[in-house]
Amino acid sequence: TGSPDWESRSDGTMDLVLPGGGFTPPGRRQRDSGQDQNAPYWNEDGWSCRVTTVRIPTGTKPTQWDFNSAFDTQLYGRVYRRMFDLRDRSIRMIRLSRAEHREIAPDLAARDNQRLPDFDNSMARITHDSELNNRQRQNIAVPASYDVDWLNDYSACDPDFGYD
Repeated sequence: TGSPDWESRSDGTMDLVLPGGGFTPPGRRQRDSGQDQNAPYWNEDGWSCRVTTVRIPTGTKPTQWDFNSAFDTQLYGRVYRRMFDLRDRSIRMIRLSRAEHREIAPDLAARDNQRLPDFDNSMARITHDSELNNRQRQNIAVPASYDVDWLNDYSACDPDFGYD
């Protein structure tokens, strides 16, 4: 909880970057020519999950609020997912990363090296625009920070969670 640090734009909109909502792109997987080119690449184990809920101020309409890109991708055996939802006068974001495979085959690494420039490394951002009305939204039910007992149930942080 806390006071947000809104950025005012010249067109009258207000932006807020949500902490913990972006990803740093993973590093390329490649070897020097003197190394075994057929050896698999090692993938660090682990996962992270960040949940943010912003309650929309009274006096504004839900149709005046927007958010940037959601995505769901896998690179080098790791899932990267960011989903948004706007309902019940709150914007909900969940961002997760989880290693799915400990070893990455060289051909998969080569394919993902080609896909790496398209990796979405944008910060999670919400926008208020008093002129915005009836923006089309994706239909994904993302839990709010107060919807789940996050200490005892982290199933919403599972990449296989449906969000529908």
